[in-house]
Amino acid sequence: MKLADIFETRIEEKIDPVIKVGEVQDEAKLASEIGAYVVTPTIEKYVDEFLEHFTDTFRLQTTETGAWISGYFGSGKSYLAKILALLVENRTLQGHTASKRFEGRVPPAAPRRSSILRTLGRLDQCGTRVLAFNLNTLVDSKTPPLPRLLLSQYYQSRGYSSNLLYARVIEQEIDRRGKLDALHKEVAALADRPWSDIQKNPGFYSKHLYEAACKVAPDAFATPDDAAQALKNAEKGDLYNAQFLVQTMLDDLALREQETRKPARILLVL
Repeated sequence: MKLADIFETRIEEKIDPVIKVGEVQDEAKLASEIGAYVVTPTIEKYVDEFLEHFTDTFRLQTTETGAWISGYFGSGKSYLAKILALLVENRTLQGHTASKRFEGRVPPAAPRRSSILRTLGRLDQCGTRVLAFNLNTLVDSKTPPLPRLLLSQYYQSRGYSSNLLYARVIEQEIDRRGKLDALHKEVAALADRPWSDIQKNPGFYSKHLYEAACKVAPDAFATPDDAAQALKNAEKGDLYNAQFLVQTMLDDLALREQETRKPARILLVL
């Protein structure tokens, strides 16, 4: 018998020393992170309680819509937060849903196994999107308003540009008309660059952004100057308060619920 044979998981697999909650693009890596997660009795308790509270938000009337994870440096806060986020979003990772992959990590004799499996089975009753990131990597000044950071990240998750004003005033309005893809294709054609490049540096392509808005939504923006003026007018107001952030998300959730005919949620992992 080899030493590796006495372990339940493959010990030769590389395990990153630091788990980053914002890294969610690599399906193989995400599947591996779930597969390597060790559900201790304490973790079992926390997962069970969190999933119960989360599913209550779309099954019952409750105001308990947040969770706080605390612990000393290196205690596994980020890993736990990432696992919870993967579970509630329940993406398919290399052919299996995150919840199905996690079932195998809960010991068969675990006291709370049946409760965890029951709540995992409820997750598909709700459409959940996750926004997860380390706030330190987003800060570009000493006193950045938190709502502004979150709103910008939220817009970018929807495919909008990184320019908060353009995203809020122009892209969101055009998106509600069902023409967001047309806008981005028009910008890409005018700039002769892929939208992914333009999205990262919208200031450099402002001329093309304004012109594209006029072509896609001439009733709202008759000329490029009208688009530019709309941004200047919006800049005078307060777009960055918490109420605006929350209302923006609630409005979009309401639209998603109308389209999917089931509850919709956004989970922020900060």
